Amino acid sequence: SLHWAMAQITLGAMEVSPTTTTERLFTILCLVLGLLCGSTLVSSLSSSMVQIQLMHLERNKQMTTLRRYLHQHSINAHLSQVVQKQAWERLARSARLNSADVPVLKLISRELRKELHAEVCVPHLIRHPLFRLLHSIDARRFRQFCSLAAETTMHRSGDEISV
Repeated sequence: SLHWAMAQITLGAMEVSPTTTTERLFTILCLVLGLLCGSTLVSSLSSSMVQIQLMHLERNKQMTTLRRYLHQHSINAHLSQVVQKQAWERLARSARLNSADVPVLKLISRELRKELHAEVCVPHLIRHPLFRLLHSIDARRFRQFCSLAAETTMHRSGDEISV
């Protein structure tokens, strides 16, 4: 009866019937494995769908807040549309992460954070001939310079930058 119950649950009902106890145990084992694999697949798919829904929910919440802000401040329709379009495009694209966007980095030691920061900055700085020369003369001191003097900020295309 256990074999019959498992076959009904897992949609494994078939015309081939095991005749010995060993065959029946093997069939039950296969049905249990099928049930586990099937339920794991369904669980994984539903988890992914929930994550996608939560991501869209957060994005929609941010856009609703933006629309409410624009409406409350009586922003003209054209500017409001342009602002919403740019905000939607930027929410849709995943921006490059800055170290401030990764809270777990605060847990590592200060020295390791400096080394990580230098590792991020050096490739960008050595594009300039002067910095490339300084790096070739003394790479260790140049990395120290990077960790103390260089700061990274991420900008998207279309951003205006003034120094």
